[in-house]
Amino acid sequence: MNRREKILAGAVGLMLVAGAAFMLWPKSNGGFFAVRVGKIKRLERDISELKKGIVAGRLAGQKLTDYRERSLPGDRDKARFEYQRWLFDIVERESGLDQVVIKPGGESERKGVYRRYTFAVAGQGRLEKVATLLHHFYQVDWLHRVTMLRLQPMKNSKEIKLTMTIEALALPGAPESAAPPVDPSRGQMEDYLEPILARNLFGRRNRSPQLARVSSTRGETKKSLSFSAAAKDADPLDTITYLLEQAPEGARLTVAEGQARISWTPPAPGEYEFTLAAADDGLPVEVDRQTVKIVVADPPPPRPTPPPPKPTPPKPAFDTAEHTVLTTIVRGGDGRQQIWLLERTSDKLVKCYEGDAFEFGSVAGVVESIHPKEIVFQASDRRFLLGVGETLANAEMLPIGL
Repeated sequence: MNRREKILAGAVGLMLVAGAAFMLWPKSNGGFFAVRVGKIKRLERDISELKKGIVAGRLAGQKLTDYRERSLPGDRDKARFEYQRWLFDIVERESGLDQVVIKPGGESERKGVYRRYTFAVAGQGRLEKVATLLHHFYQVDWLHRVTMLRLQPMKNSKEIKLTMTIEALALPGAPESAAPPVDPSRGQMEDYLEPILARNLFGRRNRSPQLARVSSTRGETKKSLSFSAAAKDADPLDTITYLLEQAPEGARLTVAEGQARISWTPPAPGEYEFTLAAADDGLPVEVDRQTVKIVVADPPPPRPTPPPPKPTPPKPAFDTAEHTVLTTIVRGGDGRQQIWLLERTSDKLVKCYEGDAFEFGSVAGVVESIHPKEIVFQASDRRFLLGVGETLANAEMLPIGL
């Protein structure tokens, strides 16, 4: 072989050796690579678990901080005193329950973790007051809960007896003084009460009151008018409240003995409407309404005022009319009838025909007509009837027109 052939043969041999080595290497070292890959995967899993543990630890730390902020004070006496005082505030002052009793109960401890306090609460009131209490309780985000709640309707009453047991926790390291934490997610009081008070939980559905119908009426300007209405309720425990929902300016509503009275003075002619509502205090509240129309007109023109009567002259201290008597009625020589008037105190006798005038004391008159047993005379623009034997002062005044 020449030199060139030797070089070529050597190159081919090296290539064959390299190819064989390449083919045989994975088979001889496959176990080694598998072990290394397994270790890498285990390390990656361990790192992932450690990261999860770190995150969980951070979350637990944040939660523990949150629990401490919501905890009762760490001091035992202060925690019990502050929480019991807060209970009195929401049960009696904020909610308005009556016959309130709050008693501290037992106490237990998980050393180094928390201390548990229990309280018993009792009271009575209407359902809206009980619901108000529960809203105040759950609106404050302390570590507390109601473990027992009993509501017992009272006989012949709309009130409910309330009995409840409460647990509250205090954590080590909690602040010694802090305002009760408020949970804004609980919403407004009105939104909380509405679904509860929209039904009667302890009886049949509330029945609406019924207003007695009031007919439309008429009035005169600047002349006071009034009308009344009363409502009845089929539920004997309901109390009715009257409301004037629509009325002209100046109208006034008064209520007495279960009856509503509306008073008003119309300022001008026109047609006016009054809407009266009667609402009960059942659950849910029921309302009955009615609208009354009043037509107002100007008053008719006033009638002419008659002239005042002439003043009657005062009687003298001694009135001879009281002692002047119609003694007789006779026929005179000329055939005409004649009367005799005798004043007894002086025996003065006056004889008169029809049309003659006379005067005795307070009576000055003119004979109008003479009859068999009586006469008619005029005095002070009036007519009087006088019988035989009667005094002038006791003459009977005749009605106008007779």
